[in-house]
Amino acid sequence: MKKAVRIVRLDRSDELDFDRWLNASPAEKLDTLQYLREMVYELKNEDRKGLQRFLKVTRRNKN
Repeated sequence: MKKAVRIVRLDRSDELDFDRWLNASPAEKLDTLQYLREMVYELKNEDRKGLQRFLKVTRRNKN
């Protein structure tokens, strides 16, 4: 990933972030989401490899 620094006015930063996200390739978007996901797990002191899976069994009432 190529890193660059750009100085912008604070009132334009949200607009530029949104434009950058819209113009990013699907691979860049997935990389960014994976990076953010890993940051959250690190903050929570969790070590997860993949998506959490769960199963909930419910009972149907026969009317």
